[in-house]
Amino acid sequence: MDYFIAIDHGGSKTAALAIADDGRVISSYIQANQVRSIGVSETKWIGDIFNAAVHLARSGGFDLNKSAGVCLSLNGINSPADANRARNEIANALSVQDVDVVNDSVAALRGGVVSWPRKGNVAVLSAGSGMNCCLRTCVGEIRNLGWRINNNDQGGYGLGRRVWNAVVDDYNGLGEKTLLRGMLLSAFELNSTEELLNEVSSGRIMFIPERYAIVLFDAAAKGDVVAKRIIDEVAFRWVRYIEILSLDAKANANEQLRLFLSGGIFNIDNGFMAKALREHSLKRGLKVSIRRAMFEPVVGAAFLFIDKMRGDKRKIVENFLASIRQHDVSPSYHVAQGSCGGQQALGFEVNDIE
Repeated sequence: MDYFIAIDHGGSKTAALAIADDGRVISSYIQANQVRSIGVSETKWIGDIFNAAVHLARSGGFDLNKSAGVCLSLNGINSPADANRARNEIANALSVQDVDVVNDSVAALRGGVVSWPRKGNVAVLSAGSGMNCCLRTCVGEIRNLGWRINNNDQGGYGLGRRVWNAVVDDYNGLGEKTLLRGMLLSAFELNSTEELLNEVSSGRIMFIPERYAIVLFDAAAKGDVVAKRIIDEVAFRWVRYIEILSLDAKANANEQLRLFLSGGIFNIDNGFMAKALREHSLKRGLKVSIRRAMFEPVVGAAFLFIDKMRGDKRKIVENFLASIRQHDVSPSYHVAQGSCGGQQALGFEVNDIE
């Protein structure tokens, strides 16, 4: 029996699955990352992926060097040159010849739809530590925005920076009073804003904005005006990115776009971000249906490999879906660790937001 490996390496976690050639998932892996440099220039990603593959082989009881192939979903893959470089490094590190490398937003989209639609355009907005959006046109062309996305709009990173700025402005009297300040202090178990500023400036608390994003949605749920404004501003910009991507791909504006939401932000947003995205889509006159992605990007990476497998494809997919229920590759979002995965395990229901 042959085995192949699907790995998703993002800004906050590495998730991986080992799948037999009949579609059964035989082992899984999840580990939080501390990626500070996003993309293929990050020297640590190759080690993260190697460790994931070794764990899968040991847990699954198969020889890693005899794996049938690898599908790697990697953040920061924005050009064919990036993909080729990563493909060669993975092939050499794992001694595997059949290696596919895609931008993690492509895997997020594939995990969102489960099966490619026969007509119409589909897209994903994937927001974890970072953010990207990917669109597949009705003729099968796939595009994503990659480095065109402003740093301040980068998922938990961008939201966290805005939270931090709002807290500092509140403390200095340069902005509105906000619950975010007290909630951030509670999250770090500190007594005063001055203490928080000293801890961060001294390096005793690392300035990792993703850590601060979690309090944003809790504050919004309590009616905090500043928190709601941050969510609204970011949602507007994220909708504009979807518009830009649709124009780039020459997607038919008269056809409804099926937009899937993926990533840890949508596991912790209490529905606020999803609702704001829908509202701004309507204001912009976009024909968009918004719903949660069916699966995590690592499952999308597995589907991308299954797409090119031979044999009874329907049976392979049935076995895969039946066995994936036993594997949770969606980690918790912890302020202390700075991950952005959410409390939700792999889901099997599409939760419409419409």
